[in-house]
Amino acid sequence: MRRLLLLLVLLASGLGVSGVRAQTSKPTPTSTPTPLPLSVTVLVARFDTTGVNLPAAPTSGKAAASPLTPASASTAIVSALGKLSNPKVKVQSVSTAFKTAGDARAAGTSAGAGLVIWGTVEQGIFSVHYEMLSRGQFAALDIQTKENRTHTGLYLLPDAAMLPLSGDLRSDIVVNFSLAQVELAVAHDVDAQAALRAAGDAASAAAPADSAEAAAVANEIEFQVAYLNALANRLDTAIQNFQDILNNTPRDVLGLTGALNTGALAINKGDYSLGARLLGQVITADPTNVLALTNRGTAYRWLGNSNLAFADYNAALKLDPSSVLALNNRGWLYLDAGQFDSALADLNRAVTLDPRFVDAYLGRVIIRRQNQQYSEALDDSATIISLDPKYEPGYRVRASLYIRIGQYDQAIADLNTALSLAPDDDVAYQDRGFAYLRLSQPDRAIADLTAAIAISPSDPFSYLARCEAYLRLGQFENTILDATQALTLDTQGTAARGGALADAYYLRAEAYAGLQRYGEAARDYTKYLQVAPSGFYASAAKGRLAGIKILVTVTPTSTRTPSRTPTATLAASSTPTKTPTPIPSNTPTASQTPLPTRTSSPTNTPTIPPTRTPTATGAAF
Repeated sequence: MRRLLLLLVLLASGLGVSGVRAQTSKPTPTSTPTPLPLSVTVLVARFDTTGVNLPAAPTSGKAAASPLTPASASTAIVSALGKLSNPKVKVQSVSTAFKTAGDARAAGTSAGAGLVIWGTVEQGIFSVHYEMLSRGQFAALDIQTKENRTHTGLYLLPDAAMLPLSGDLRSDIVVNFSLAQVELAVAHDVDAQAALRAAGDAASAAAPADSAEAAAVANEIEFQVAYLNALANRLDTAIQNFQDILNNTPRDVLGLTGALNTGALAINKGDYSLGARLLGQVITADPTNVLALTNRGTAYRWLGNSNLAFADYNAALKLDPSSVLALNNRGWLYLDAGQFDSALADLNRAVTLDPRFVDAYLGRVIIRRQNQQYSEALDDSATIISLDPKYEPGYRVRASLYIRIGQYDQAIADLNTALSLAPDDDVAYQDRGFAYLRLSQPDRAIADLTAAIAISPSDPFSYLARCEAYLRLGQFENTILDATQALTLDTQGTAARGGALADAYYLRAEAYAGLQRYGEAARDYTKYLQVAPSGFYASAAKGRLAGIKILVTVTPTSTRTPSRTPTATLAASSTPTKTPTPIPSNTPTASQTPLPTRTSSPTNTPTIPPTRTPTATGAAF
């Protein structure tokens, strides 16, 4: 085990706390919201001191507080917990002395307790033990297992802690550590962090007689501090905490769990290869570690290896068929692959097992939107918002549904809320710009789409939508610039397959026609009909092309394209730069009548959903 921990330390040192090598952007963990309050019963048992050598009195004179005996430790803990003003905490003392963790946990379960504090002798040393029976319930309320964490590493806190009593161990160390366990049990992270800080300060000021015991106390405190730092998205600090623990000869459970958490942090910092290697070492040491398998599956997913990801998720579910995390993550992996029935089966089971699991509802919304089951998808999005009114993707995904069914005012209202919660969300700006466009408000559309481009300049769909807005205002040069840029950024070949970006050919053709550049217009109309013969604009393109052929003969000369990249300054003018000569046909040009009107958003209209998760073809949902 020690050899494994040394290897894990060496691997983790490659992660570091700064300068992690750049990776493709993935969903970023959000900060922890105020968790739901819990109630907890704390069971404090009589400490068993059979065979213990009581600690000697301190000789250094450095400890300001009295050293503990088992009896004084129990008294101090009960007294401190009894002074808590939190009505959600109930403290119950029992005369039973437990000798094993199994006995303590069984008694706690029978009494309905969330935390059992007990003490006994291990290898001649008396230790205070903390059995955290409500940790599963606590974790179920944690943001990382509920919201926006499907695509990131998940952290784990052991379900037990222990403090060895040395000769100079002070009462304030044990008391503050005990208070921290209670605050964790009721999901009061800030108060838990404060109590742990006080315990750590007291431990640093003490003069322990045994350095191994001092290291054990420091490891227990720092592990929980690291966990809370990770939850609060203080990743660099958490990495340093876990590395300190791994270098400080931790007990086996802390060492293995610390390595697991470091692997999760590597995923969250974008170093998926390192995360997979760290987690692989954990799995080698403990092949039944469900969370390690689930995390490594996530690392493989972002590395683009769906086969290995499926293998890890399947292994995790074979060990624990009720693992909500593994079910949810495998469901999203099926969604990536376009296997919607299998994805829906996993996500349905996830929400059945945990009706508060937000990410599973989010996956269902995307599947149901894809299947045009808008009523069911709206129900799921409403559930997401009711579970967490401050969860921005809930509003954004519901807005995408409203856009699909042509309820643009409702979409804008949801996107206003989304942007108030996440002001730098380029997708929300993009979708709101699209909604304004459909409401014939091109100036507002241009403002939002320009904001989206400033945040994410490589997204072709923002340029596509903005070029339509420019066209509606008769700004033909700007239209050509944006349509060309959309096609240039189409690295997935969407336009060539007749996807949404094929519309750029039609819109650019309209602008060329408006500028009386009929040869170039004819070539773009022809290209549009080649790649999207059944596209939304196909009928209009045929009419425009027929009209142009009366005036000009199409020649194979090269198409002129703008030499510069569109910028926000192009939006300043709201009037056409030219008044075009009408094309002699029964089909009007863009300057004479509006573009074909969409009563609802067609299937090839780009509406980017809340998570930029790659599909089987590499596009975003």
